[in-house]
Amino acid sequence: MSNEILESYLAAADNFVSVAKSASPEKLATPPSTGEWSGAYVIHHMADFEVHFSHRFLRILTEDNPDIESYDESNYPSVLKYDSRNIGESLNIIVGLRNFIYQTLNNLDDSVLDRPATHSVKGSITLKNILQSSTGHLADHAAQLKTAIA
Repeated sequence: MSNEILESYLAAADNFVSVAKSASPEKLATPPSTGEWSGAYVIHHMADFEVHFSHRFLRILTEDNPDIESYDESNYPSVLKYDSRNIGESLNIIVGLRNFIYQTLNNLDDSVLDRPATHSVKGSITLKNILQSSTGHLADHAAQLKTAIA
């Protein structure tokens, strides 16, 4: 498969993890201001969404034009107990799933990037669109993480 898109996908995880590991556990646990997510919450959010994105990738690869639902993340921190989750485990999820999807896609022909799906909010999309969205999502949250631990 196209090296450029896959390398960007993997590099986003490397950058995110590097930012996360640059901060102490105490710094990660402290929100930058009232009502903002701490670095730890950002990390846990990304672990949850790596699971979601991986599920989307596998569905698009194995089903004909699957319906892809959007997620309401507003309850994740409280219901999924972000305040008591392990940061190291969440980082392992991010790295593990990124490597898994990277290896899976790397073994496939570029034509799979055009496989379609229908997103509940965005409408018609392709695997490539989801791959780019996943890469951008992690990059955006790396920036949020940098701000949270500054």
